[in-house]
Amino acid sequence: MAGHEGGSKSAVVLVVVAVAIALVVNMFAGNHTKKSETKYYDDPLNVLSQETKDYLQDINKTLEKDYGGAQLFVAVVETTGNKSVSQYAKAYFYDKGIGSSQHNNGLLLLVAKNEGTYHTMYGTGLDDTFAGELAVVLKKYMEPEFAKGNMTEAIETVTPKLAGVLKTECSIWYSGKAKTVTEAPEPTLTEVPVYDADEIDIDEIVDRVTSFDAVSFVGSGIGFLIKLAFKILAGLFSSVVIGIIVVIIITRSIIKSGVNKRDGRR
Repeated sequence: MAGHEGGSKSAVVLVVVAVAIALVVNMFAGNHTKKSETKYYDDPLNVLSQETKDYLQDINKTLEKDYGGAQLFVAVVETTGNKSVSQYAKAYFYDKGIGSSQHNNGLLLLVAKNEGTYHTMYGTGLDDTFAGELAVVLKKYMEPEFAKGNMTEAIETVTPKLAGVLKTECSIWYSGKAKTVTEAPEPTLTEVPVYDADEIDIDEIVDRVTSFDAVSFVGSGIGFLIKLAFKILAGLFSSVVIGIIVVIIITRSIIKSGVNKRDGRR
């Protein structure tokens, strides 16, 4: 009986130990998975749509695998504090180490909610033409919705376009520059001036049209034509007169020559 009880206790102890080991292994595995997971967005304010988050996770796998370790990172912060958005974005870019350290080909889109603005930073491993392409994409796909205050829609629209520009640029052979950061130009640099209807003085245009003196204009035109006709006629008359004089002189010369010949024969 004592032996049976001892065996039961040993079995219970073994079961408890096994369960404890399993729990430890599961905890370790869970922590390990969590630490190894890389997120390509920072959204504590829940501004990004789930579609944008999923897209960033998927596209970055492609960028890292097929485009030299390039990365596209989107961050939404509540405020930049006492820093300008460009200063904040630059510090953020360095802190996250976005992109390949060898090729320096990371791209960051940072949105500051309270300031109502955004900024982009990218590594100098990307070509100089990247700045112009980036400005065009931001102007066309980010500004329309962002200007309306629709941050979620603006980011969701522009993110695939940013990835497309980054993929195109990273298809080029990398120069292997040292890791520095270049700021993308503000979208306003590519703005085309648009005339505002409020700036057009309609009254001034009407005054100019109504003050036009058609009679004087027609009269001056007719006067000019008459003067021109007189000049032409005067020129023709002078030419005719000169021609007549020349004919008379020639005729007189011929007549005089004939008279002289007759006188010589006599």
